[in-house]
Amino acid sequence: IFTTVDYLRSCGLTKKDVKVKISCRHLLAEFLKAAGIPEKQLDAIYPILDKQAKIPQEAFQEMLEKQISDADAIKKIHDFMAIDDISQVNKIFTPEPENFAEILGATKNLESLFDYLNKMGLADFCVFDPSIVRGLAYYTGIVFEVHDITGDLRAIAGGGRYDDLLKQFGGPQVTGTGMGMGDCVLEILLTEKGLLDEKHTAVAMDFFIAYADKEFLQKAIGVTTKLRQAGFAADFSYKAGKLGKQLKQASERNAARCVIIGDEFNDNKLVIKDMATGEQKEIDYDKFFAELKS
Repeated sequence: IFTTVDYLRSCGLTKKDVKVKISCRHLLAEFLKAAGIPEKQLDAIYPILDKQAKIPQEAFQEMLEKQISDADAIKKIHDFMAIDDISQVNKIFTPEPENFAEILGATKNLESLFDYLNKMGLADFCVFDPSIVRGLAYYTGIVFEVHDITGDLRAIAGGGRYDDLLKQFGGPQVTGTGMGMGDCVLEILLTEKGLLDEKHTAVAMDFFIAYADKEFLQKAIGVTTKLRQAGFAADFSYKAGKLGKQLKQASERNAARCVIIGDEFNDNKLVIKDMATGEQKEIDYDKFFAELKS
């Protein structure tokens, strides 16, 4: 969570722009069992709960009722999803359920997490929100999502803890935690906040490799690979389009130079075009790479 927020802060976003909503899948599982939901039914309910903030409440209620026949259990779920303070979790049940110790342990785990986040200077970014479920079944502990403050966009990022994922794929029992971020959503938010420099939206590169005919595609791949191995940012188009279109793509990608592969390659020569000045020259293949090394 800290790493995620730290990156977003480096982009210029503040507590006035984004909020980290945090919950716990373990707590949710124990809560649902205490409400009378069989454990075998939990995996079917998680994706429904994950949709609460994404669909109309009437549709959400209908989906719940298709899975859960007990009206009291549904009421408890609504009460749980509306909580905004961890201390309120233990007050929903009277009397205490059989698995109350598990519920208490999960709430203490959350309290400990928020204590760490507070010490790391993130208290103003983070809130407890039990409606954060994460629809995927492999989460087992803390889950979180990062949203814009106004809530107009999809989640910028989301992730959590998973204790059994590696084992499920045939590996050892090793716990893990991870996060995924949507670059498109982040771009929209940065643009809205005036934090995105349009001059740098395209990834600048050292070389773009263009080829005059599809027969030179394999050569283009070879030159691109060799440039990358030499430490340069290089790319090419898999589509054997017209040379002019490839040169336009090189310009759009902010390439400093364009390596053009054509009939000259049969004589072991390349054409190098300076994309800033438009000047181009023919150079021996081996000499070109030798000069790059020096």
